[in-house]
Amino acid sequence: MDPYESIRRFFREQAAAAPEPPMPAALVAEMPAVDLTEETDLTVLRPGGQLLTEGQYFIIEYKDASGRSSVRRISVYAVKASGTGIPALMAKCHERNAARCFRLDRISSVFDHDGIAIEPLSAFYRDAFGLRWPVPGLVFEDPDIPANRKTLVRDVCRRRGVVLLAALALADRELCDDEIGVILDACAEWCEVEKIELSQDEVASLSGYVRRLRPTPEAVEKATERLITEQPENIRSMLSWGVRVIEADGFLHHREVSLLNEISRELTGISAV
Repeated sequence: MDPYESIRRFFREQAAAAPEPPMPAALVAEMPAVDLTEETDLTVLRPGGQLLTEGQYFIIEYKDASGRSSVRRISVYAVKASGTGIPALMAKCHERNAARCFRLDRISSVFDHDGIAIEPLSAFYRDAFGLRWPVPGLVFEDPDIPANRKTLVRDVCRRRGVVLLAALALADRELCDDEIGVILDACAEWCEVEKIELSQDEVASLSGYVRRLRPTPEAVEKATERLITEQPENIRSMLSWGVRVIEADGFLHHREVSLLNEISRELTGISAV
């Protein structure tokens, strides 16, 4: 029996219905109130057991507390730990159009937006969220100690502003290949400055990461605060790449310009364009 048949059926149904793909833009809408009816034990959190994420978009196969399996399209905006220490993804569920909690021990499969299985799950949780699972008694990675080279590359890109570039690209609610190409060029330059030469496989991995990013307002705020602590030349570099991102598709959308200027004023006190 094909273990991914339910996922393949999901994609066939989606293709037949031809719905508009979910593309939540940064700073456009607030997240709905979290519905904890499916996972009531997540109301008690371990102190410090919360991590904001960049709003990455995935498809999961999930088994609820009653044992029912379903396929969900989700945009993750935070990771939280229950009182028992089990982490859960706090996400907008596009099937329910509501915020829901998805415990990691009940997620059986994760897929990208093209239906490609992401395996193993332990590596996925580490690379996507800096999270080690399952590890008894240890939930979050020390952010100062990258687990491997892939995590190191992601850390450089996050620190230098990849989340902000993704937010700019999505401000007009459309992420095109030209914009992704510019963001990847920025990541390659930032890594080169830090003596990291990206391989083709690492560029391909970063491409998938960038395509999944759906920064929430909280993620944009957090990324801006992080960048403020960087050297002035790093701030100038991100803003310069930001201009190239919003120009990449040949059309300057007013929401892109507005967001870039808002970020620039936060970082430098003046508008960028």
